[in-house]
Amino acid sequence: MRDYKAAYGHDVGAFSLPAYDATRLLVAGIGRAIDDAGGALPTRDQVLKQVSATRDYRGAMGAMSFDARGDTNLKLLTAYQWLGANDAAGQFVAQPLIDG
Repeated sequence: MRDYKAAYGHDVGAFSLPAYDATRLLVAGIGRAIDDAGGALPTRDQVLKQVSATRDYRGAMGAMSFDARGDTNLKLLTAYQWLGANDAAGQFVAQPLIDG
C-alpha cells in the first residue's frame, strides 16, 4: 500500500487494489495471447484462454487463480453503512479478503 500511495499520490480506495490486480492480470494474459499468436493481434478467444489459464498470479491482494467457472479464488466482501434516510450511497466501511 505504501508503494501504491507513492505511485498515485493517495491511499488505496475501496476498489483500487482489485482494479489494479485485475488490470495487471489482464495485461499479462494479453501478452501471453500475443506470444501464442506469434506476435500477431490475438483473437478474443485467445485472450480469454490465456486469462482463464492464469494460475497463482501474484498481485497486490495475493495469489490469484480462476476456477472452471471463471471465478477468482480471491473473494472480497464490501461493506457499506447507511447513516440515514438521506444517505443515498452509504459510506464505505471495509473490504476484507475472504478466504475460501
